[in-house]
Amino acid sequence: MNRAVTPTLMLIPAEMLGQILVLFLVLGGICMVVGAKRASSALITTAIALPFITVIVEALFNDLFAIIPAQHVQLVAWLLQGIIYFIIFGGLMGFLFGQYVWNQAKGHLLAEAIIGIFRLAFSWKFLMPLIGLSILFLWRSG
Repeated sequence: MNRAVTPTLMLIPAEMLGQILVLFLVLGGICMVVGAKRASSALITTAIALPFITVIVEALFNDLFAIIPAQHVQLVAWLLQGIIYFIIFGGLMGFLFGQYVWNQAKGHLLAEAIIGIFRLAFSWKFLMPLIGLSILFLWRSG
């Protein structure tokens, strides 16, 4: 199955998920009759595996949020939401413009992020407190 289909499943409301999975089973059967074995196996596997994966992921996230201290739950939830939005955006971009364009965009985003991290790490705003803390640490340890 196309890599763009799995992230776009996240856009489906929970109430419609059962009907969509039945549609996947029907489309998988039609693809099997037509002779598209790869598409049919992907559709049928997705329709069968998605309910199990949903239960497992829900249990993992419940345990994750139970372990995290209360003041960090919202930050972790925002981080996970941002990751999920990035995955959905990547799936839609790969679907609309092709996988090559999405790979190029990821490369440019990663390169800009690394450049930004190095600019921050070697700027005076970051180096002065770091030097001050290292001098304080050396003074107290000696």
